[in-house]
Amino acid sequence: MMQTVTNVTARLLLWMTIVAAALIGYVVSPINVAAEDFVSEFESPETSWKVFLRLNECGIRVHDRRRGAGRVGGAEVLKLRSSRENSPIRLEHVVPSATVLDELEASLWVKSNHHGFALEMRVTIPEVLNPDTNEPLQFSVMGDKYENTDQWQLLKCRTLTRLVDEQLRVLRANARRRVSINPKVMFVDRVVISGQLPPEDTELILDGLTLTPLVRYQPLEIEVRSDAVRPASQSIVTTSPNNSQPIVPVKFNLHQLSVNDRPIVPRIVNRNGENPSVFASAGMNVVWVPNFEDTSVTDALRQHGLWATAAPPYATGTDGELLDSEDASLLPFQNNTKNILFWMLGPRISAETRPRLPSSTKQIRNADRRFNQRPIAADVIENERPYSRYVDMVGISRHVVGTSTSFIEYLEFLIQRRDLAWPDTFCWTWIQTELSPSLTDMSRKIESSPMMEPEQIRSQVYAALAAGFRGVGYWTSIPLDDPSPAAHERLLAITQLNLELELFESWLSSSGTPQLVPFNVDLVRSDGINQAGRTSRTESTRTVRTGAKGITKHQKVLQAALIQSEHGALLLPMWMDEYGQFVPGSMFARDVSIIVPVASETTSAWEVTTTGPLRCLDRKRAAGGVQITLPRLDQTAAILITSDPSMVEALNQKIADIQERSAQVSVELAKRKLERIFQVDQALQSLGVGRPNASLLLGDAKLQLDRAESALRSQHYAEARLGAGEALQLGRSLQRSHWEYAVRQLPNFTSTPWIASFQSLPEHWKLMNALEKLAPEDSQTNLLPSGEFEDRGTLIASHWTPEQVKLDSVESIAELHPTAKQGSNSLRLSAMPILGELPPQGIAKPFVSIVSPGIGVHTNQVVRITGWAKVPNPITGSIDGAMIYDNLLGKPGAVRLKAAQDWQRFELIRPVPESQDVTITIALHGLGEVLVDDLRVTAVDLEYAVAQPTPSKSAVTPSKYSTFESIRRLNPLNPLPKRR
Repeated sequence: MMQTVTNVTARLLLWMTIVAAALIGYVVSPINVAAEDFVSEFESPETSWKVFLRLNECGIRVHDRRRGAGRVGGAEVLKLRSSRENSPIRLEHVVPSATVLDELEASLWVKSNHHGFALEMRVTIPEVLNPDTNEPLQFSVMGDKYENTDQWQLLKCRTLTRLVDEQLRVLRANARRRVSINPKVMFVDRVVISGQLPPEDTELILDGLTLTPLVRYQPLEIEVRSDAVRPASQSIVTTSPNNSQPIVPVKFNLHQLSVNDRPIVPRIVNRNGENPSVFASAGMNVVWVPNFEDTSVTDALRQHGLWATAAPPYATGTDGELLDSEDASLLPFQNNTKNILFWMLGPRISAETRPRLPSSTKQIRNADRRFNQRPIAADVIENERPYSRYVDMVGISRHVVGTSTSFIEYLEFLIQRRDLAWPDTFCWTWIQTELSPSLTDMSRKIESSPMMEPEQIRSQVYAALAAGFRGVGYWTSIPLDDPSPAAHERLLAITQLNLELELFESWLSSSGTPQLVPFNVDLVRSDGINQAGRTSRTESTRTVRTGAKGITKHQKVLQAALIQSEHGALLLPMWMDEYGQFVPGSMFARDVSIIVPVASETTSAWEVTTTGPLRCLDRKRAAGGVQITLPRLDQTAAILITSDPSMVEALNQKIADIQERSAQVSVELAKRKLERIFQVDQALQSLGVGRPNASLLLGDAKLQLDRAESALRSQHYAEARLGAGEALQLGRSLQRSHWEYAVRQLPNFTSTPWIASFQSLPEHWKLMNALEKLAPEDSQTNLLPSGEFEDRGTLIASHWTPEQVKLDSVESIAELHPTAKQGSNSLRLSAMPILGELPPQGIAKPFVSIVSPGIGVHTNQVVRITGWAKVPNPITGSIDGAMIYDNLLGKPGAVRLKAAQDWQRFELIRPVPESQDVTITIALHGLGEVLVDDLRVTAVDLEYAVAQPTPSKSAVTPSKYSTFESIRRLNPLNPLPKRR
């Protein structure tokens, strides 16, 4: 176990280390290790040469390995076709990092019908950064040229001292004092073939690559570093105890995390006992493990290509209290931490722990000197700016699915909290993959439990990308491979998203802050109602014209994230559905035009998908930039904007590797979800609340699914993905239609817990049907007699509990106010900035709140909480505004009020899972005021969850979709009182 050492012991160990270093020569010279040879005969079936060329000038007809094509055995064969003279081509082959020596030599057998190809070696200077790219400086050493057309020729390239010195002189001249180039160590990691193609077919055959003598580059760094709070840039390369091989080849530079010199987007998941193969198959690259010392787990992860993250140890006293860095230190981390990519301090860290943060991070960095101080990550709920001074990777998270916070507001939240951190901070987020624990606990005894929709996970991930976040974590409490339908759909959705994240990794990991570009989509419905359902005050829709009778056309304003990088620009259009946190809508449009603010006339726009080669899109000059037309938008899309054809070719090669997997996942997800939609639709029909267009929508969805499955069998992967997407889009239309019908006259979208998910809509209708049979609410006893807020003494005697956050810049208060819905007074919560003071930002707690006394209720009762609320002026500074919620469902079921409104009724209906006291909380999170009046609490004994007929197993198979019976339209249930 990791132990704590006292400050005296720590100083003694440090002194011994310094003395030992002085004896061996503290600046380490190249280490004497045995040289070896690297040889590749190209006998395996996988190609290993990476090709870079101009796609608008030439193309690759053949690139594979062929038996018998080499001098002896197999070889790698390329057949190229160029349309113009002297079109450049470059081939790169990765080799083990070899220290540059005078005798280091690369050799390669080449045969071609065209001469002029040259052999080169790429040299990297690890400790000198290129000021233009902030990456290690690189140059090439030239070798032999191919001259013997149609014959085998052995090309050689050697890192002779004179050749290297010539290149260094050129680099120094070009640097013009911007950087000092005096390398102590250099290494070769690429062998290159370069040349120019004629306007004809060219064949190139490669065999027998050798690099010798190979003395592996050993990036050993022994130094006593200063305890800087947060270095602006760190190069992190760890070594094993015998100093033979890099263990954790990670580099961290502000907002970029690289492994093996390759920038990555961390795709994190917390482990719940799954086999590492599950994570690898789902496209994860980092797993949060409970114990960093459990090498049986971390070693198994590395065997599957996965890194681990874990909580570090802390210096504690005998009483368990944390010790300050001035009083105690940690023992240096040992080899059992070699599989840790970065340290994770934990989730949901609040201001209470911040005073300990400088001391804890200092202890961790001191103990991690041998591993050159790996990055430290933490998920925080407030105070992003001070945290970002001490923590390298700042997590900013919020769970919004099933709540009254929309995905549009979620995106605004991520941007707002990101801007509170220091500029260029590496930000990441936990993605919600399950509904809130309180909702899960409440639904344990019902038939149709609520569940997360795959589209809701997608919306969160793309919102994080649009906010400029560099990593995502998928928060799970149920194992990723759990056999339940909800978990299986979740796994498929995450797998598809990870394929996309890996495809876009070069842009997402190395770009600056994205620019949000607005664009419009047309929504047309025969009833004149836009596709997003009921239009709220914050929804960006407007009527643009009325055409044929009964047809109204609307425009909805969406946003696309423009991500600029050295690789070109990546544009991510996305549909943040207004009510998608409950039940996603269609989120589909055709012929979408986006004006992108790019200046270059030579750039082309390419649609990027995971199942087919890039497709060139129509573009034309327009006011403000270039107008790009996207044929279809289905939730999200990706557009590459570049003038570099090598980037297009590189992406096409990546897509070829993942297209089959992506198509399989898309089709399987569509099949699983449509089966579930059919089951719920049948249950709703049996309750008399079916939708008249259900049979048509499901029948069309079945046809699209059949098309997708047929295309997948024929290996037409792009068509399979499109067919699956069309089927899911039709399914979402039906889901949304059911949800809109269920909420059409509810005073708020969180009235019942079961309205938060399509899957639990049958339970919602059962509950509402049972409540219809009861006596009117006004005739029932109010269990909260102080809810009229008429007398201060009554509130005190009833034990209402107020709470305020004491701030110098804000004056907050909870009081009775002579403005009422009925009677003389109402409850008023107010938080106003003090004149001349700047209001605080990033406060997680409400400025002022008040909690009602507890009301005893018991199992099988249903509690109904009603009241009236008024917001005189918009509440600012927080996406939560004013919140009203109960303790049964908690904040996920809260009514949130931000926009100005006159008195409006709210309602919370809650089944009681077990006997307890119910309380109501009224909290003001933003700046402004809210008034509440006539708060009533009633409770009735109600066992409403009577078992309903469920479809047989045979009835839910996809083959039955097209045989639905016509759904009869029944008279709707008596509605709840309308909002006033």
